[in-house]
Amino acid sequence: MTNKSKLIITSDLPKKLKQARKLKGLTQGQLTRKIGVDIQRISKYERGVLVPTTEIMVKLSDALDISLDYLLKNGKNRVTGKIRDEELIDKVIQIDTLPDKDRQILKSLLEAFIKKHQFEELAAR
Repeated sequence: MTNKSKLIITSDLPKKLKQARKLKGLTQGQLTRKIGVDIQRISKYERGVLVPTTEIMVKLSDALDISLDYLLKNGKNRVTGKIRDEELIDKVIQIDTLPDKDRQILKSLLEAFIKKHQFEELAAR
């Protein structure tokens, strides 16, 4: 047995890796330089041909600013487990990559919209 453990991953890991890399604005080549592997490996991870080691998963998580929980769970994370609209999930993921100031503005707008909707529902009763 080698000293590098292998992870058992969900079938959507390749899609999540590719999506996170693109949302981060990185090419496969740029990601390889960040985590120290060759480009063929990234391609194989994104196609589901090769399973990253635990060490590489941690590096991918750090480089892409995403949690290991998101990468490893099959649709059971806090966001995708509750939201049925896939387009909305994609938007939330994109929002999460924005600078703090922009995310805070969007959260405030969402909160105002939700409160407006709740008020309209109460008024209609």
